[in-house]
Amino acid sequence: MASWTSAQVLAASEAVDRAWLPPNIDAVQTDDYLVICRPTHLTSTTSGRVHAWITSDRPFAEVRTEVERFARARGTHDVWWRAERRAEPDATESLRSAGATVVLTELVMARPLTEVDTHDQQNCGTPPGVSTNVVASKEEFTALARLEAEGWGRPAPTSDTMTQDWATLRAGLESSSEFAMLATVEGSPAAVARCAVFGSVVRLFGAVTIPAFRRRGLYRSLVTARCELGHAKGATMALTKARQETSAPILEGMGFRSYAFERCWRLQFGEG
Repeated sequence: MASWTSAQVLAASEAVDRAWLPPNIDAVQTDDYLVICRPTHLTSTTSGRVHAWITSDRPFAEVRTEVERFARARGTHDVWWRAERRAEPDATESLRSAGATVVLTELVMARPLTEVDTHDQQNCGTPPGVSTNVVASKEEFTALARLEAEGWGRPAPTSDTMTQDWATLRAGLESSSEFAMLATVEGSPAAVARCAVFGSVVRLFGAVTIPAFRRRGLYRSLVTARCELGHAKGATMALTKARQETSAPILEGMGFRSYAFERCWRLQFGEG
């Protein structure tokens, strides 16, 4: 088993966050922060439109003014804030003093990927009737979009959005950089997940199972499939951010270790 320090894993996580900007995303990136505005169809009651990552120790009041100007111009009056580790102590105190509330706490988790680990230790068996595969056809993509909307409580994507997202998914497949996976139960689409390969790291994200098929081991199957895919693409580390009360215990049983907490703060503001 590989052994990494917390600093190494967090450096990898922060590097992936900075590099991971989807095509055509509405974003501003400076030396001090990254701020993005998510499309409406990727927004839900548990995830706002404007997200900001603080990446330096510049005074929060200055960063806040610039980021809130960005949000206000897009018709939004709240920002979901995170801070990289070196900026976190000062940012946390500033956010708390400004009246922000913690809306999400995630664990930064990672595990090594070797052939022995992937096939012998991690693969605990696929539940009967369950299969997983990389989304590569228009039919599978349509099922993916439907499941993501239902699972995350998002509005159904428009036909224009579907066309654009299908083109983006195909581009990721062709470059072997980003993938979506579909899990079915007796042939019925039931769960989806995504992953992206950044050099030696495969980042796992976006797993969701629709209510009718939960508690059947689908999440575990999708983790296994994505780790195997990442290993096949040359990754040596699987990296993810997990909710402490839901996915984290499952991941711990699959060889993942927790390296840090990451908090997301929601701060509302007025018209200005």
